Amino acid sequence: MKIGELLQKFRLEQGKTRKEFASDVISPSYYCKIEKGSHRVSAEDLIELLKRNNIRLSDFFGMFDSQDLAKQLNLFHEMIVAAHYNGDKDSLEKIPNLIERSLLPEEVKKSRY
Repeated sequence: MKIGELLQKFRLEQGKTRKEFASDVISPSYYCKIEKGSHRVSAEDLIELLKRNNIRLSDFFGMFDSQDLAKQLNLFHEMIVAAHYNGDKDSLEKIPNLIERSLLPEEVKKSRY
């Protein structure tokens, strides 16, 4: 499952429109593209979207198959690459905190990051 798909799942569970879910964090049209997988979301915007929609980070990242470490690690890798590529230093600085708060096993957190 990708970030956009998971955001959509939470949005639909809350019965919100894309505009309501995107709040004033990002534009509804950009949010729509994130759900469809054609655009990426910065770590900073993702955290803010989750916060404004009362979704705990652990709940969000816990929805990724906790048995499939490769998927979780790939997600964090994609976030790091996107933040680096976009010169988004603020997002890069927040990613270690996301990893620390994720459901990855402690030995993986310490050895990989």
